Amino acid sequence: MPIFVAEDSADVWSHPDLFVLDEEGNPTVIAGVPPDLFSATGSGWGNPHYAGMSMAGDRFQWWRDRCGARLRS
Repeated sequence: MPIFVAEDSADVWSHPDLFVLDEEGNPTVIAGVPPDLFSATGSGWGNPHYAGMSMAGDRFQWWRDRCGARLRS
């Protein structure tokens, strides 16, 4: 199961409060990797970061729903 979701995914569209987005719905923090021996600039993957405190507020219900749906398929 993928851990990150795409910026234009249904998850981000339907739950913008669970991701680090600006007022227009664009990610302000994206997933990626820092510079290393293979890439001097690192790599940004474009996936919006999760808003952890928002998710903790409902005991990570979005994650529980996501994992539960995957287990049922």
